[in-house]
Amino acid sequence: MSAVGGQLPDSLLRFPARHGLGETEGDIMVLEKALVLSAAERAALVESLLASLDQPDARIDELWAEEAEDRLAAFEAGRMQAFPADLVFQKFEDL
Repeated sequence: MSAVGGQLPDSLLRFPARHGLGETEGDIMVLEKALVLSAAERAALVESLLASLDQPDARIDELWAEEAEDRLAAFEAGRMQAFPADLVFQKFEDL
């Protein structure tokens, strides 16, 4: 789907606006330029944008390590019950 006559269809403007995009002329220009790319180019752009969000964060890694250690300690002390993975996955398949 591409912009027609340099204008984005209203249906495309409504979605980004709900997420704080499309509020400035620059936002709209970026979206219009992205929409005229081929499907392969748009996919590469999306991959690049997603990769830019997936940056290591030492503090988050530290917090997850602490959480894992706390959970292991709780399990070893009998304060937390463990369940076999196949039972957990089965429960979610049944939903």
